[in-house]
Amino acid sequence: MVTEHGKELPLPHGKELGLQQGDAALVNQHWTYSSAGSLGLVQQMIASYPSSCIRLPAAILTLQPGAMAS
Repeated sequence: MVTEHGKELPLPHGKELGLQQGDAALVNQHWTYSSAGSLGLVQQMIASYPSSCIRLPAAILTLQPGAMAS
């Protein structure tokens, strides 16, 4: 369960919250700002900052605290 403002929100069956390193290539492939060298950046963002992903497909990466990219 995910909580928001103290309420539990159910995730769709079989869906996960958060990205893993194995997701980097898929995220990079669909990322609006991907380039020849961006896979390493996506891997670094997943390793270093919070992320959120409900596999519908949609992903949100934190570039720096408070800055989001989709």
